[in-house]
Amino acid sequence: MDFLHQHGKRVAAWNLSEQEKWIKAPNGSSDVSKEILLLEDLTTNELKEWHARFTPLALMFIEDATSIDLNDPKWEVYVCLEKASDGLDSPWRMVGFCRVYKFFKYPDSSRLRVSQILVLPPYQGMQNGFHILEAIYKTAVERGSFEVTMEEPSNDLQVLRECMDTVCLLSFDPARQELRSALSKLKMGTESGNTESFHAWMPSPALNEEVRQTFKICKSQLRYCWQVLMYLHVKGQSEKVISSFQSLLAWSLRHEVFGNSKSADVGKNKLLLDVENEYDSSRTFVMFKVKSSSGKGTNGIVKIGGQDSEHLKEAIDLDPKGNAENAFQELLNERKEEIQEVADKVLQYLKLTGASLVEL
Repeated sequence: MDFLHQHGKRVAAWNLSEQEKWIKAPNGSSDVSKEILLLEDLTTNELKEWHARFTPLALMFIEDATSIDLNDPKWEVYVCLEKASDGLDSPWRMVGFCRVYKFFKYPDSSRLRVSQILVLPPYQGMQNGFHILEAIYKTAVERGSFEVTMEEPSNDLQVLRECMDTVCLLSFDPARQELRSALSKLKMGTESGNTESFHAWMPSPALNEEVRQTFKICKSQLRYCWQVLMYLHVKGQSEKVISSFQSLLAWSLRHEVFGNSKSADVGKNKLLLDVENEYDSSRTFVMFKVKSSSGKGTNGIVKIGGQDSEHLKEAIDLDPKGNAENAFQELLNERKEEIQEVADKVLQYLKLTGASLVEL
C-alpha cells in the first residue's frame, strides 16, 4: 500500500486514543496509526491495477454496486489505511474506501456525491466509516464545494450520517437559536390546542443556506437532522407535547412524499420516477399517468424518489389509494424508529466524549 502515498494526498491521520486501545491491530498490537488518503487522479496504470483488485469487494459487499470509469476525471477515491505504529516495518493495510463523484455546480462550484462506501468486515464497528465521511466533509469545506450528497445510502449509512450532522448542529449557534424558537412554538401551540403547520418548526431558508455553507450539509439532510434535534428536546416533555411533535412529523413526511396533495390518492395522479444515469440521476426522470378504477384522473403531479418511497412505488398496482396510505404509515413508523435510533446514538456519543445535551 506504500505506493498509494505517492499518488494520494493525506486528508486525515490519527492514532487510537487510550479509550480505543482495546481495538487490536492485525499483528496484535494496540498502538495503531490510521490515515485517509485522497486519490484524485485514477488514470495512472498503477492505480488502475490497484483499483481493479478491490472492485470485486465493492460488488460483493455493496448492494447494487457497479464499476466506475477511471478515465472520467470527476471520480475520486478516499482510502482508509492502518498499521501498527510500534514497528517501522509494519505494512499499511486497507481498512475501507469511498468512491465520490464531483458534479459541476453552476456557475463555478462542485457538488460531491458519495457513491459507494465500504469498510471491510474485520474493521467495521471501529468508527472507520465515521472518519471517512468526516474527511469527505472536510475536503468539501476546504474546496468550497457547494454541498455533499449521497447516492441511495443504506439504512446504516444514513443513520451514521444523521448522527454526525446532528452532533455538528448541536453546537451551531444559529441552529440552536432557531431550534429554541421552534420548541417554544410547539409547546405554546400544544397548550393552546392550536399546533401550527409543520412549516413553522422547520429550518428557515436562511438557516438552510448557513448550514450548507458552513458544514456542506444539503437541505434535505438538514430536514432529517432537524427532526432528530426536535425529538432530543421533546422526549422528556409531556405526552401532549410528544403527541404534537409526532403529528407535525407525520405532516412533514406526508408533504415530502405527496407534495401539496392532502391525501394519499396517488393513483389518480401523474408519477415522476427518478431514473439512474452515469452523470446525475437527480436530473432524469420518467413521468407517467396511472388510471384510477373509474378511468378518470387529475392533473396533480407527485414526485416519488429515493429509498424512503420504495413502498409507495410498489403499492399502486391493485388499490392505489388504500395501499399507498398503508405504505405511508409504514414509512412514518420507520422514520420514528430511525429518529429514536439516531437520537440514542447521539446521546451515547455525547456521553463518551464527556459532553451532555444542553437544555434550550
